[in-house]
Amino acid sequence: MRDDVERAVADIDGDRREELTRTLLEATTDEFAGEDVVQVYGRTDDRDLLEEILDDYDGYEWGGEYDCLGGVVVEAEASRVRVNNTFDSVLEEVWDEHLREFSAELFEEQ
Repeated sequence: MRDDVERAVADIDGDRREELTRTLLEATTDEFAGEDVVQVYGRTDDRDLLEEILDDYDGYEWGGEYDCLGGVVVEAEASRVRVNNTFDSVLEEVWDEHLREFSAELFEEQ
């Protein structure tokens, strides 16, 4: 089941992918307020999308590839802070929070 969910998340595209990516990036901006240069890493297939989004953020630039389903990893060397806001990290959090519910639903005795 987890593999199916990961495939579905990786396959999100178009406006929905852009919306989710923007939301995940925006959630990191408070952490990097005042930084001159902020590096943003992401899935290679999302590079064009990320570079387009980063045009809206002063000092933010493509940092390179990060092996993930999507989303962003953001860091600034000056502050030595790294924020992982990938689809993977969100999925992991949701999965852990709801694993009991999933199990109960899947393996409920009849």
